[in-house]
Amino acid sequence: MAPDDPDDLDDDLDDELSADEMALLAALTAEPLEIPKSAMPMRNAIADALRSLVAAEHVDIEDDKLGDVADEATLAAMEAKNPRHALKKLRISVIESDNVEEVFCDDLTLEDAFRNALGG
Repeated sequence: MAPDDPDDLDDDLDDELSADEMALLAALTAEPLEIPKSAMPMRNAIADALRSLVAAEHVDIEDDKLGDVADEATLAAMEAKNPRHALKKLRISVIESDNVEEVFCDDLTLEDAFRNALGG
């Protein structure tokens, strides 16, 4: 017998999927991040900062995920009220990103990398 409520079917599906399968499903159905053209110079500077952090072994980001992390960080920085707040948003976006495997440095090191890349 079919469930009366379509939401019940979704709940049953959620119960049958592992955490990894749920994460994959979320990634496949997620909307791609849209960076405005005007923010591309900032996005490229953020990507450069991330590359330098990876090279210095301060963060572990897979090569194919670096662009996603740069996009997430750029969108986070665009929400900031001022430059200092932008550095905080950048730092937090890297630490909390599902696309970052590990962070091996302190907050100041992350913020300094972004400050230097962004000309601050």
